[in-house]
Amino acid sequence: MNAPRSIRSRFFGLISLLLLGIVPVALAVSSPQRLVVLAPHLHAWVVDLGAGQRIIAAISGTHLQQTPHVLDLGRHGQMSIETIVALKPDLVLAWQGGNRPELLKQLRHVGIPVVALPMRDIWLLPAQIQQVGTMLGVAEKGRTLAAKFQQHLLALQRRYQRYPPVRVFYQMGTRPLTTVAADSWPQQLLEICHAQNVFAGVPLSYFEVSPVQVVQAKPTLIVTDGSVGGGVDWQQWGFAPTHVAALPMQALHQPNSAMLPALVEMCSVLHSQAMAATPAR
Repeated sequence: MNAPRSIRSRFFGLISLLLLGIVPVALAVSSPQRLVVLAPHLHAWVVDLGAGQRIIAAISGTHLQQTPHVLDLGRHGQMSIETIVALKPDLVLAWQGGNRPELLKQLRHVGIPVVALPMRDIWLLPAQIQQVGTMLGVAEKGRTLAAKFQQHLLALQRRYQRYPPVRVFYQMGTRPLTTVAADSWPQQLLEICHAQNVFAGVPLSYFEVSPVQVVQAKPTLIVTDGSVGGGVDWQQWGFAPTHVAALPMQALHQPNSAMLPALVEMCSVLHSQAMAATPAR
């Protein structure tokens, strides 16, 4: 079954954009050996590509457990350009939209090669993984990893397109109560699982809602992070515990190999729990 969007045209169109933005840096830095990585998902990609030993410094996070030799640069707002420059990296891998633009601009200004990759579209990830592999001189590994990633996404999408769509409310936060729509990352994951976001028509990626609005939207399931209910007493609002699905959102929101098993779990839980749930009031 075809994807909800034109995957083929988007995929190859995005590859073209990547080629315009990445290849010039890749040609200037041949198989870089000293990497600074400024996003957890990029760190995971480098490790998956077998180049984790090349990372000399990275942003803080649990991902550093994979590379204990790496210098911890601190959180997003704590990273020092002086520290990064002093490390003399061959290449800085950054998150476009997640890292401070002024930091990346300053690094480029002093002559440090910087590649900033966006994290907006899940179907862009295979192309990005392949390009990172090419930049690191492990093109074959990059192609293999990218192909596997894309195949997993397509297989999941095809599998669950056969199921009736599940109406869900995706609870991102509790205070305030927030959710997702538009082209947000969770919205794309829901589409792969053939889940219908009850607020999909809102032209915002992340926004606040009230419990009353959730009740009025009549979701079959409420998706939360962690413990059932996610900090909201949904039974008070007429939703039985069977209407609340607790999922590993931290893994779901990291675009790396750990996301795939979490996405498999989400698709399975949504459809199995939706079939078992009794109608909500």
